[in-house]
Amino acid sequence: MRINRKIFDHSIIKSIMGATIGFVALFYFFDMLEEIKNLDRYGLKKLLINSLFSIPQRVYELLPISVVIGASVALVNLTKNLEYVVLRVSGFNPYLAIKKIGLIGGMFAMVGIIFGEILVPSAMRLKVDILSNVTDVPINDAKFWIKDLSSGNHQVISAHNMSESLVKDINIFEYSNNYEFQKIISAKEGLILDKGWKLFNGKIIFFNDSRLKIEEFHEYFVPLSVYSDILRAQMEPINGLNFLQLMNMVRFLEKNQLNILPYSVSAWSRISYPFSILLMAFLALPFAYTSIRDRGGVAKVSIVATFWGLTFYLLNHLF
Repeated sequence: MRINRKIFDHSIIKSIMGATIGFVALFYFFDMLEEIKNLDRYGLKKLLINSLFSIPQRVYELLPISVVIGASVALVNLTKNLEYVVLRVSGFNPYLAIKKIGLIGGMFAMVGIIFGEILVPSAMRLKVDILSNVTDVPINDAKFWIKDLSSGNHQVISAHNMSESLVKDINIFEYSNNYEFQKIISAKEGLILDKGWKLFNGKIIFFNDSRLKIEEFHEYFVPLSVYSDILRAQMEPINGLNFLQLMNMVRFLEKNQLNILPYSVSAWSRISYPFSILLMAFLALPFAYTSIRDRGGVAKVSIVATFWGLTFYLLNHLF
């Protein structure tokens, strides 16, 4: 009985892994074709790096499809070869089948969580670091605009993000709750600290009763709630953030009265993702109780399972 159960588990796991490798290879080929048009602009190294480090993201996106297709094909093959009949005769009842499918689906759900929360963000950060070394383009030198209300007034910040704690070409526009300009703080560079930014070599322009007052400084501290993790999350694509980073961005944007919809939707999709993989595994189970004896049976089941998987993939990208 234990050997029969191992056959059931190994057949499904091998089929899911084969489907995953096949789909990832197919999409990797499409990614390479998409990058080839930029070959003259970026060079072969950047093309290979972009395609290579997109693999974890592809695995994360395609895992639900691979689970439903791989599990469906494995169960149909077991039924077609009468192996599942032998399992049922030896005491492998539907309850045990549901339990086994649930365990396999849970295992691949954990794999999806590891990819989405650890491997995908790490791959994207590593890609940026490597690209900054193999190309002359300053990858980290990106300009950003962000709003902060932590001081009680409205502050709009413009700067270039050079690293996790260093910014340059800083302009902070501060205005009252009535949207009246109070001052503009400009600095050549600054450091991001725990409770604010320390600015160096800049000036402050005060707006008082239609008069301008300018003060220069060598060092000036501005209390801000824009920390390194917020900046990093602001500069990276949403699918490159883990769940904790997404929730930090949602709280920051909500506090500063900004649009939280993209980050909140992505955060909720991270919560529902493991359950979607588990659901895809259970959707394959009815194929174990079908009578498929003709040669085209596996192909028909593959088409149905592919339709289910692609429907989930498209809906997941639309919403």
